Amino acid sequence: MPEYIMQYLNYGILILVVALDVWMIEDSIRRTNNKWFFPIFAILLTFLPFLFSMVFGKPNFYLLISGVVIWLFYLLLRPEFTTEETKMIQTEQKTKDLKMKFYEYELAKSGKICPVCGLPVETDYMICPNCFKELREKCPSCGKLIDNNWTICPYCKKKITKGSEYEPKNI
Repeated sequence: MPEYIMQYLNYGILILVVALDVWMIEDSIRRTNNKWFFPIFAILLTFLPFLFSMVFGKPNFYLLISGVVIWLFYLLLRPEFTTEETKMIQTEQKTKDLKMKFYEYELAKSGKICPVCGLPVETDYMICPNCFKELREKCPSCGKLIDNNWTICPYCKKKITKGSEYEPKNI
């Protein structure tokens, strides 16, 4: 090959490697919290062999190909998201968690969830349709639905005795 073509090829390799290093440095600054580790590491591994060849003889531009190899490794190992994107994703997840806790709290406060399985139930359900937990029973005196924990019927003022007067039907 003529000498001038080799020079153009060498300078082309140099320009390519410098462009890849600049891109890697910019990208790593946006994607990692440690802003200086990767840029220094990439520059040293890319240009140190080339600089040694310049000091100890004729510069070997083919040693700059290590910059392309480092770029390929960087593409494999770089974080998927930038730090800003990661913060946005974490914020969105926290918002979803808070919304879910709020809805769970509202359901629990309204008393419209099963105490065993946590699924929504209506106020007139006697048992949970999911886990078959007995939620309410009929008052033996007036027949209205009352909570299992009550000791007196608020509708007819009769005292509730457990087990003796009321036998639940099997489903």
